[in-house]
Amino acid sequence: MRDGNLFTGGGITAGIDFALTLAAELVGEHEAQAIQLEMEYAPATARARRPPS
Repeated sequence: MRDGNLFTGGGITAGIDFALTLAAELVGEHEAQAIQLEMEYAPATARARRPPS
């Protein structure tokens, strides 16, 4: 969640998403994407494997 210059996040996947959003704000979208690739983090793939609730 972002409210002006306040960022918050919780949970494992949300924490990763939060960290990547913060990285994009601090060092740019290109660097955040590079970090995501290095982590091999593909949120759509991970969500697709999750069983429906």
